[in-house]
Amino acid sequence: MYKSFAILLLTLLASCSPFHKFSKHTIYESKDGYVNVSNSKAKFTSKTFGDIKFAGSKKEFCELNGNRKAKFKNILFYGKASEPEYEYYVLINAKSNMKPIRFFEKDTTISGNRIILLVSDKAPKNDIEFISNNLLGH
Repeated sequence: MYKSFAILLLTLLASCSPFHKFSKHTIYESKDGYVNVSNSKAKFTSKTFGDIKFAGSKKEFCELNGNRKAKFKNILFYGKASEPEYEYYVLINAKSNMKPIRFFEKDTTISGNRIILLVSDKAPKNDIEFISNNLLGH
């Protein structure tokens, strides 16, 4: 009985993560002052700025943000810039009834997966455009 309860509790705790199961397959590679982000399971690639710190798990998110909770679910990866300070999320197959406040939103489909980019409105316009224009499938 105790063993069944412990397994159920661990399953519930693991399912509470705001990160999608594909997030553990995300790879970050620095090249020429930029970071190439790829995920073979989602068939997704992106190019972003080299000063972005990334999180692909709840633990990594907390390391970047203290105990603050993620604002969204089904996160493929999370990025946080420090100068100027802003954050962004890349979601996979998230529900379509989201109404993000104070975020630029781009919705696209890559290899059958719905990918949503959410960049905080604190980001400079040029950064938003660069990040948005560099979401690609592979």
